[in-house]
Amino acid sequence: MNGQCNTKYIYGGVTLANQNLDKSRNIPINIWINGNHKTISTNKVSTNKKLVTAQEIDVKLRKYLQEEYNIYGHNGTKKGEEYGHKSKFYSGFNIGKVTFHLNNEPSFTYDLFYTGTGQAESFLKIYEDNKTVESEKFHLDVDISYKETI
Repeated sequence: MNGQCNTKYIYGGVTLANQNLDKSRNIPINIWINGNHKTISTNKVSTNKKLVTAQEIDVKLRKYLQEEYNIYGHNGTKKGEEYGHKSKFYSGFNIGKVTFHLNNEPSFTYDLFYTGTGQAESFLKIYEDNKTVESEKFHLDVDISYKETI
């Protein structure tokens, strides 16, 4: 087979074109950092789509958390330094989850530190159900912390 892989993986979802909001919506975020709560709104976690995939929002959120809080370590800035580097990720966190809190439907959660088997196709399976949400009818709850492991 000349080293080619015939297995293809597609995870995530597709949303309809031309189904946009009048203006982009910053997704409201409640964040708990080591038990301390604050509410944030940022254009870095936003969408102009009426129906958006959970994967798109999750990726934007993780990028924001990495840039601002260094949750996965080595972000190249001084942001998040106050939380230390004690985790295996060289950050101050090793436990985290994001909950999509939907107004009219059951909520769902992703583990921010789930790595699967370490291979992309394993990790990306968290999106295999192709969840979509109405962008004006949800907010995010994020909880990140550090717990000593033995």
